[in-house]
Amino acid sequence: MKRSFLFPGQGAQYPGMCKDFYDKSETVRELFSIADKVTGRDLKSLLFDGTVEDLKQTENTQIAITLMSLSIRRYLISNGIEADGAAGFSLGEFSAMVDAGILTEEQVLPMVIERGEIMARVGKENPTLAGGSAMAAVIGMSSADVSSNIDSIKDAYAANFNAPTQTVISGTSAGVEAASAKLKEAGARR
Repeated sequence: MKRSFLFPGQGAQYPGMCKDFYDKSETVRELFSIADKVTGRDLKSLLFDGTVEDLKQTENTQIAITLMSLSIRRYLISNGIEADGAAGFSLGEFSAMVDAGILTEEQVLPMVIERGEIMARVGKENPTLAGGSAMAAVIGMSSADVSSNIDSIKDAYAANFNAPTQTVISGTSAGVEAASAKLKEAGARR
């Protein structure tokens, strides 16, 4: 049987993610140590103790998702589960490049930190370029239900149809905030 590792993009983060793998696996703990050294950040605290708001900040989200992805990859490999190939969605492409041997963990972690910092800085320094824009992953609702619930909201749109029950909405910050509130009321988990 052939296997593939599929690595997620932003939107898959949550407080406490990867802690179970960290607690079970020496190889995962080694990766966290490497990550702290090459990035100069306390990533264990970010992933395990960070708030939802901390993890929503793109400069945190990107390294958190990448470290989680690479940790789970290490855990699987250490338990004899290897992939014949890998793919990544958006940010997940960086983890897929590690799996393919194109980049090392030590190379990719600082790249992802810089990517997140640049994206955050561009949004803050150029509010008209960023358009006061935002994105949010909606989980637990079909794309049709997402679209019908936000049709009446100005400046919020269904943008990425990731899975049957995961749709990313995009628009102005105010539009996405209003849409997110309405979608939660309508039953979306997030």
